[in-house]
Amino acid sequence: MTSERTSKARPRNQRRGSTRKPGIKPCEGDENEARLMRYLMTDYDAAVRPAQNSSLPLSVIFGISLHHIIDVDEKNQILTTNCWITQIWVDHHLRWNVSDFAGIKVIRIPYTRVWRPDLILYNK
Repeated sequence: MTSERTSKARPRNQRRGSTRKPGIKPCEGDENEARLMRYLMTDYDAAVRPAQNSSLPLSVIFGISLHHIIDVDEKNQILTTNCWITQIWVDHHLRWNVSDFAGIKVIRIPYTRVWRPDLILYNK
């Protein structure tokens, strides 16, 4: 792996692009989370639907919460709102053995790096 070659070339706390100072050891949780992130994202394709079986549908729970009514235009029948949309699904490609990663049960992954359902809002 690239990280192994890099770690042989320089100490772990002096990685290329790192802002860490020499002699300051990173927090152990950071290393375990970084290792878990590498494990999960290696060969992960955000374009592939994360179903357990590709022939079965993937359930997505959809919710919408109204936060503000910004404007009501009665004449033109236009309602302008501020809403939050929630989507919940299980990504079967993002699984790991907790004991292999220092007991980490939850990890936050930026939404741009994972599969997301296509959502089209249509108003008729």
